[in-house]
Amino acid sequence: MEKKQLHTWYCIIAGFCLCCLILSCAKIGTPQGGPRDERPPSILSESSTANYRTNFEKQDIVFEFDEWIKIVNPLKEVVVSPPTDYPIRFAVKGKKGIFEFADEEVLKEDVTYQINFGNAIQDFTEGNVLKNHIFVFSTGDKLDSLSLSGKIVDALDGSTKEDVLVMLYDNLSDTAFSTQKPLYFARTESDGSFKLQNLKNDTFQLYALIDNNVNYYYDQSSEYVGFLDTLIIMNDSVNNGFKIEIFDELDSNRIIEYTQTEKGLIKVLYNKLPSGISIAHSQNIDSYYREEGDTLKIWHTDINSDSSEFYIRYDNRTDTIQNKRSRKNISDSALSIDRRQSKNLNAYRGDSVSILFNHYLLPEQDSIIAIVSDTTFNYAISNYTTDGQFLHLDMDTIPTGKNYNLTILPNGIRDIYGSTYKDTIKYKVTIKDQSELGNISLRVKTNGSIAYHIVLLKKEKILAEQTVQSDTTLLYKRMESGTYRLKVIEEIVADKQWTPGNVKKKRQSERIKEVPLDELRPGWDLELDVDINQIFDGTEGQ
Repeated sequence: MEKKQLHTWYCIIAGFCLCCLILSCAKIGTPQGGPRDERPPSILSESSTANYRTNFEKQDIVFEFDEWIKIVNPLKEVVVSPPTDYPIRFAVKGKKGIFEFADEEVLKEDVTYQINFGNAIQDFTEGNVLKNHIFVFSTGDKLDSLSLSGKIVDALDGSTKEDVLVMLYDNLSDTAFSTQKPLYFARTESDGSFKLQNLKNDTFQLYALIDNNVNYYYDQSSEYVGFLDTLIIMNDSVNNGFKIEIFDELDSNRIIEYTQTEKGLIKVLYNKLPSGISIAHSQNIDSYYREEGDTLKIWHTDINSDSSEFYIRYDNRTDTIQNKRSRKNISDSALSIDRRQSKNLNAYRGDSVSILFNHYLLPEQDSIIAIVSDTTFNYAISNYTTDGQFLHLDMDTIPTGKNYNLTILPNGIRDIYGSTYKDTIKYKVTIKDQSELGNISLRVKTNGSIAYHIVLLKKEKILAEQTVQSDTTLLYKRMESGTYRLKVIEEIVADKQWTPGNVKKKRQSERIKEVPLDELRPGWDLELDVDINQIFDGTEGQ
């Protein structure tokens, strides 16, 4: 009995030691895998459909790889050129990728096809991409070998565009771009470059398209487009390096919506605000308007009517706006200072200070509406102007270099609804000396045949703009020190703004350049030569 128990204990101890040994061995270290696989799948040519074949007949195209694969986003990534009438079907069986033509598909005779697989083919485990694998075949007895390359940029800012369709049409009609698929196409790389390969000898139109709905047609107004002005005659000596500028065509002005949350103020949102607006009322009620971006604000005093109309007229068009019901009347809300208005105002002597209100102001106010004062100076201001919601007070006679208190007396400011500002308005005002200001003189030289719209900006604020067609001098007086720049727009369409191209009219976008000016120092004059030809055709500007 004792020997049996002793043997049992020996077994338990031996088993325990064995477990400890196993555990200690397991804790020596966690097994580490080898370096991460970063190699894309490789095609095994001997067991795959041969590339660059002639006299190709419709069949399944099979690629066998050295590892398991997956096909990712094939409808976008896989590009067939010339395009097929029906989508290609895709299947994966382990290490094989199978690409099938639709049963209804009829391949064109004597045509070289290429299938660019983009980033669609990836290995199954790590997602390593076989980039831009191209399969080429010809239904005739030879492969076309011509190529065409270039770059796509944005017409407005010159930035490059990726994933833009670049398309060649052998149909030379003006409607081909919007009614049929191209004969050849490719997509741009991240730097905007493109290359069309395996092209035949022929004459083509060249277009570019950001194809939002992936149907290879220009059929949406939101799609960016571009085109080459001339036909391309493909031969062995064709020049490469074509540049196409793409643009968003200018839509016809249209109202997106209009609202009147308070009776007396209508806000009309346009897709793009028209120029040359005038407004009339069906009952000849006075109305006032102000443009803010693409929104037109219409203030009116037709508070009690629910059936009147406003007519917005521009470019021989009229948009009709109904004077809708509203729960609130704008006249019920008190006239107040806009919350965006700072309590500290600055002005140069000879300028004015501006105060922003929440309502549209009457052009005529009280004869004396403000007092400027300090410990020794007390001046009543009667010179003023109103501009919509702004009140501008003339500071022409106020001594410079001091800080003042500006007081606007109660009931001195009135809006178009008959309301007055009930309280006393108080501001801190600093009047600066004009010696800190400078002048900018620009001697503009043009070619005399085209008009140009010149815009002076400081940061993003437009300070002045003027259209010129002949040599002239532009003088900007009493400007604050700092850095300014010019925006120069070629005025093909006389609308004083940059106008994108039009495919149907075969009109390219207006050229536009920005030119930085030298820094204007306090009290200095800045004189510069602005050569329009140099700006657009030389190295000046960006």
